[in-house]
Amino acid sequence: MRFTVIIVVGLFVVTGALAAEPKNTFISSDHGISIEAPASKDIEAQNLQIAMFFLPPSNNFAANVNIQKQKFTDSIEAYDKLTVGQLSNLNLPS
Repeated sequence: MRFTVIIVVGLFVVTGALAAEPKNTFISSDHGISIEAPASKDIEAQNLQIAMFFLPPSNNFAANVNIQKQKFTDSIEAYDKLTVGQLSNLNLPS
């Protein structure tokens, strides 16, 4: 009986630890998709390519979508400002 109790308690501890493990998952309920970033063994990596999607070519241009995990220690607002500034410097046609 005591052995059974120890096993049951052990299973609860392991299950709780697994449930508490953080997931790097993007979920869009509106679009019915989710993307889970693969675990990276290199925790010092600055960037990690998650996925790349290619769209059909049109007018000699083939658009693509890249999903990357980037190391950034500031706020999402600071990241947005940085990204918009970098895109502005490219002088892309609107």
